Amino acid sequence: VGGSNDTIVHPSVQEGAHSISNLVLSLEFNSSGLLSGIVQGGARANVTQELAAYRNAVGGAYLLIETSPASALPVPVQVMTVNGPVMSEVIQRFDCPTIVSFASQRISLMHAGDQDTVRVTHDIGTLQPYTELITRFRTDLKATALESDSTGLESHRREWDPRGIGANYHAVVQQASVIETQSVNDDARQLAVLTTHTMGAASLTEGELELMMIRRLNTTDNQGPAPLSEVEPINVTIALLF
Repeated sequence: VGGSNDTIVHPSVQEGAHSISNLVLSLEFNSSGLLSGIVQGGARANVTQELAAYRNAVGGAYLLIETSPASALPVPVQVMTVNGPVMSEVIQRFDCPTIVSFASQRISLMHAGDQDTVRVTHDIGTLQPYTELITRFRTDLKATALESDSTGLESHRREWDPRGIGANYHAVVQQASVIETQSVNDDARQLAVLTTHTMGAASLTEGELELMMIRRLNTTDNQGPAPLSEVEPINVTIALLF
């Protein structure tokens, strides 16, 4: 609806991953089509994001029991960049049938106002049995600590537990963050992940944050409820705040 002088602006579509930006943020991508950096104002962080899977899990009462780190899925087989008047996004499609029947994600920036979050929407198919799928962010933040909430009303500093991977997973109701605890001139950086539903999060090495998105486990440690065995496709949306 409008006068004769109105112009309709159509989105442009390009093959491959290209930098996208709005008034606040710029996102950089590497030659494989994966996220490689976030820039906001005068601050920048190397931020690489990947999908990865745990394959040797035994289901615990609420958390996974793992002995080996998650292995990254292959890089996307198809990547497109869409720039439009409302939002810009990089769309990635993964092909790894030994892990999941299909997987894709959209990394999006909205253009209205001072939008300072990055939306990441995952579309995930059916997992193979005994598989857990995570999204993992590796950053160049130094001397980092993990903070997360348990009820949505507070944030807790999570200390490292030497018992291993499962002992370092924590409930996340709304947000989890990796925070620099040492900085020059008080210029500490922080990367937070905002969630739309409760999930688990861990920081297993400095500057790293991973979130458990979906599990398909058929075994238990007999110490509590049966493990989650999700077989239906699922949409998981998170937001990054740098």
